[in-house]
Amino acid sequence: MNPLEPILLVKSGQSLFGIELRYVREIVSDFPIFPLPAKFRNISHLTILRGTPYAVLDNEYYLRIEHKNRERLILLIGQMAISADEAVRTISPEQLSRQENKTEHATSFIREVVQFRNRIIPILDIQAILNDRPDFEFIPT
Repeated sequence: MNPLEPILLVKSGQSLFGIELRYVREIVSDFPIFPLPAKFRNISHLTILRGTPYAVLDNEYYLRIEHKNRERLILLIGQMAISADEAVRTISPEQLSRQENKTEHATSFIREVVQFRNRIIPILDIQAILNDRPDFEFIPT
């Protein structure tokens, strides 16, 4: 297994998940989130920050957790964002213990499953998410 890096522990509803800090560009709150006129399998909403559009990833598609429109906090990764309720804390790799991949978290977008204190926490595989191209592009390449 690859070595773990520091993790940002994030809460969305009753679910906790982790994101490696190297992928978190910015944490913002109180920005408008707009519903999309069409249904996309991996994008739930759109937000615009300082004139740049960001696709808000669908938590059900990537995390298999109940999706609700979270407007209080957005974690920006590239030109994509993950909506959440709260950035709980940063965790160093020494505070985590690795677990066998749990079936309930089994998805190709989970890098691995770790334990922090008494909680099992899936760590998002941001590289797999970045490789899973959105259904459309905001800025043509």
